[in-house]
Amino acid sequence: MDGIERLEKEALEMNNFSITNVFNTIKNKEELKGKFDNEEKTLAEMYEYIYKKSKAFMQNGVAMVSNPVVYSWAINYFKYTNEELGIKKDEKTTKPINITKNKEKKKKEIKEEKNENLQLSLFGEVDK
Repeated sequence: MDGIERLEKEALEMNNFSITNVFNTIKNKEELKGKFDNEEKTLAEMYEYIYKKSKAFMQNGVAMVSNPVVYSWAINYFKYTNEELGIKKDEKTTKPINITKNKEKKKKEIKEEKNENLQLSLFGEVDK
C-alpha cells in the first residue's frame, strides 16, 4: 500500500470532513510527490500540528485561519521532518482523533441539560 492509499484509509477511519478536505486538497501537489510514503506522518498528527499552529491566532478561545494558511501548514507537515518542524516524539497523538464523537457527546450533554431546565414547578407563579 502506498502512502496516499494509507492516508486515504486513515481519513475514512477518522470520519472527519475537515481533515479529509485538507488531505484531498494537498494530496496531488507536485511538491509532495513521495512525501506521503513516510510512515512517520499521519493525518491525526497533521491535524494536531495544524491545531497547535492555529493557537497563535486564538482570541477569546476562537481561532480563525484562512484555508490557504491551513493548506500551507499541511503541506509543510508532510514536506519537512518532525525534527525540522519541532515535533517531539512524546507530543505525537497515538490514536486517531474522532472529532465527530466528541461533538455528538457535547450535543447530548447540552440536550440533557436543556431537558433538566424544562421542568415546570407547580409553585412557579407563587414565587413571582
